Amino acid sequence: MLVTVTILAAVASQGPSSMWALVESGGRRLVISLTGGGGELPVDSPPLRRARGALPDRFVRHETARFVALSDGDTAWTRQQLERFERAHHQFGRFLDRLGLPEPEIRHKLVAVLFSRHEDFLDFAREVDGVSDPWVKGYYLPAEDRLVGYDAETDSSIREARERLSAQQREIDAAARRDRQRQAQSGRIDPNARGAIDRARSLQGIGEEEVLLSVRRQVVSTMIHEAMHQLFFHSRVQNPNVAPPFWLAEGLAVSFETDRPGQAFGPDFDYAPRREVFERLLLEERLIDLAAFVALEGMPDRREGTARVFYHQGAALLSFLYRERPTELGRYLQSLQQEPPGRPGPARQLELFEAAFGDVARLEGSWLRWELARIASERAAMRRLSLEGPELPLPDRLLPPAPRPLLGGASLPLRFSPEARRRQRSATPA
Repeated sequence: MLVTVTILAAVASQGPSSMWALVESGGRRLVISLTGGGGELPVDSPPLRRARGALPDRFVRHETARFVALSDGDTAWTRQQLERFERAHHQFGRFLDRLGLPEPEIRHKLVAVLFSRHEDFLDFAREVDGVSDPWVKGYYLPAEDRLVGYDAETDSSIREARERLSAQQREIDAAARRDRQRQAQSGRIDPNARGAIDRARSLQGIGEEEVLLSVRRQVVSTMIHEAMHQLFFHSRVQNPNVAPPFWLAEGLAVSFETDRPGQAFGPDFDYAPRREVFERLLLEERLIDLAAFVALEGMPDRREGTARVFYHQGAALLSFLYRERPTELGRYLQSLQQEPPGRPGPARQLELFEAAFGDVARLEGSWLRWELARIASERAAMRRLSLEGPELPLPDRLLPPAPRPLLGGASLPLRFSPEARRRQRSATPA
């Protein structure tokens, strides 16, 4: 049997170089890693076997030191995704190091399933994994310990935007042809027609280009988010047998989101799309009382507005604790690891949080003062740069005043109560 081996790339990174080979045997193309960390991690695993059994034969196995992907996409795209996952692992290790936690054992190469077509991804998510949300950009399934994603360029939103761009181009080309024909027949230039064509060209694709960029960023940041879920749960930094508070499970993953994984990222680096939303929620007085927030093991409802608050508030709180209370955060994670299997419940979740960080009201006061000081500093810097513009007001209160519905509709028992506001206003900084 003829076997052809072609070296594809040697990529320098912060770790050992990654070298890949394209192996063509009997008409089948396989991509293998030549530097998988010396074979420290086993490749075969129950998650890999289950994923292999759920996929068509066209999916090819690709490996790096810590990840193995089953992909029907081309080699360059698949390698790019795996390199991003390796970057996520690097930032994961940096996170643990700052908290003084040992890097935990990874039992085998972590499994990713990568689709070249958005439609196939959605079909697999719905029919195999029971993930039916049509807007999902990627996910991690804890029960199967696998990460699932797709090529952003095949996203339905991107395809529709490209179709609109093509339609716009066809209209402009047709108008230009008609203008040339009129000029050839009359011998005169029509300035109105020429001006309309020039304006159409200058405006072409403005909204569509924003869609293309936005979807690409969403897919990249989502896959980093889900890779962090996989790293935290597979490694048991988050015990998969103990229900975590919702804010922590999502706050950890959201705080690592980035659309530029080639650069450092994590809770000590602000991701602008998330940071801007959190600041708006804070200034609009829509944050949830911290004592309730850290105790909940799930969202009270599935409304988009509820998720918006929970995800952004969780990421901001995690970032504050990582930057200002790293020792306590490490102790908190370890205490959750040691809980007996099951659901601790809200009362126990609050007890664990206060055991690590102290009185929740005092911590909340310190956190919100810290956030408001950051916003004031950022706005002062913006004014210095622009050298113009009016003062931008900040709230003169530490905490929201009268309770209102959290996200519209009926009030939820999560707003700041009068007693909570009284305690927090009178509290000394933690």
